[in-house]
Amino acid sequence: MSALFFLAPSLIGFLLFFFVPFVGGLYYSFVDSPVGGSFVGLANYIDLLGNAVFLK
Repeated sequence: MSALFFLAPSLIGFLLFFFVPFVGGLYYSFVDSPVGGSFVGLANYIDLLGNAVFLK
């Protein structure tokens, strides 16, 4: 039980500074715009892979 007490701050820090932004970025990659955007699915990735500047 005391091990969990000592492990909790690092787990909270990991969730706060890594996992939450990762999930937010993943969500934003599937919508049209960050504020009130509509779901576009993989269209953003298809546009990205079809862009000649990105592929250089």
